[in-house]
Amino acid sequence: MILPELDSESYRSIGERENLSESAVRVAAHRLKIRYQEALRQIIAETLGEGADVEEEIRELRAVFA
Repeated sequence: MILPELDSESYRSIGERENLSESAVRVAAHRLKIRYQEALRQIIAETLGEGADVEEEIRELRAVFA
């Protein structure tokens, strides 16, 4: 969504620094992105009126950051 993608070297260097495998860092990053997306959707839904289109609001937010 809004979070940047990392390359293999970045995952590898994070893993080395944190004493984790590259695949463990990838899994942790993937889970973090999912939690971030869920939290963002929840916050947006709370700020919109009932029946509002959360996905439309997210599309507009993406356009701002593009």
